[in-house]
Amino acid sequence: MPLLIKCPNCKRFISAERKTCETQTGKGCGKRIPAEKRVYYAYWRDPAGNTQRKKIGPSKAAADHYLREIESSLAEGRYIDRKQENRSTVAEHVKDDYLPFCETRNRGWGLRNKKLHCGYISDRWGAKLLQDVTTDDVEKWRHEYAKSKKHHMWNRIFMTLRHMYRRAVEKEILDKLPFMTKGMLFKEDNERVRYLTDSEEQRLFDACSDRLRPLVVAAIHTGLRKSDLLSLRLGLDVDLDNRTVQRKQKKTGSGVSIYITDTLLAALEEVCQDKVAGDRIFDISLQQVKTDFTKALKDSKIVDPNVERVKDFHFHDLRHCFACKLVNAGVGLDRVRKYLGHTSMKMVDRYAHLAHETVKNDLALLDRKPAGKVIKLPVSAQK
Repeated sequence: MPLLIKCPNCKRFISAERKTCETQTGKGCGKRIPAEKRVYYAYWRDPAGNTQRKKIGPSKAAADHYLREIESSLAEGRYIDRKQENRSTVAEHVKDDYLPFCETRNRGWGLRNKKLHCGYISDRWGAKLLQDVTTDDVEKWRHEYAKSKKHHMWNRIFMTLRHMYRRAVEKEILDKLPFMTKGMLFKEDNERVRYLTDSEEQRLFDACSDRLRPLVVAAIHTGLRKSDLLSLRLGLDVDLDNRTVQRKQKKTGSGVSIYITDTLLAALEEVCQDKVAGDRIFDISLQQVKTDFTKALKDSKIVDPNVERVKDFHFHDLRHCFACKLVNAGVGLDRVRKYLGHTSMKMVDRYAHLAHETVKNDLALLDRKPAGKVIKLPVSAQK
């Protein structure tokens, strides 16, 4: 029964006796593994002939001691399979381990979504033992979401499920995931672009309730997400004197600084009349935003199932309106990326087709004849 170490470079398991990453068959990256990066694993076969592996840590003495205990328990017939020893159900694991762990790592909407997804998982398999959830079980559930075309929802639930089981493996509650993860996610189309024309935008403003209208104006003129807008505080995030909105976005953690336009300034001054520094800018709840925005869309008659641009519309699409207005005004995609707080250009490539007119006008300069004297080419060059 050998001791193994895991190469920190290529993640390959090799004998603990070796100094470099190279197996007996010559495989491996060949790099030297320094003593301070050596992590030992015990490796053995259980009475059923299945291979088992357990991470011990940086101490070789502790790994040797653990392996000797395993050898003696096998020889004396008192070996206990760790899988059989673990009898916790999915619901128990969610309640006792995973959700408490999430509460230390997530907050706000992230934690709310974790709890929501864990609720679905517990309702589905709560009475099953943690190790008894199989690939067939997961595929059957996935097929149900495929029929209802709720691909986005399934992807979020499965990512929570996968994370929960990986957490169980890290804590050595399980040896490995009992189901396959490859190919379980649906391919999502995240590049939809919904935006409003000037007339549609005005109709939406007119249809908004008094408590919703300033928030809609702010969404179109800052490009911030709904959660970030509702968290804005006077004096801390919004400086009306210097006309700036500075915000560290919850989703990406990136900071953005946005100039307050005249239209936005008028809306903010109206809602901030009776507020003091530190107060929230917008006194409206998430549920009120959802209710009022749905009613405003219905009253303004913006949504048209026959027009791709507005065949469906959500509050988050106001963020796309902000980006589209900038692109159509000739602002470069890299600057739009910075205003939106994205870390890569991939997220703003969806707006590239909107810059067609700007690109056409720029390239039309190539056809413009130079002013002044026209230089004629030599006869030999013309030939």
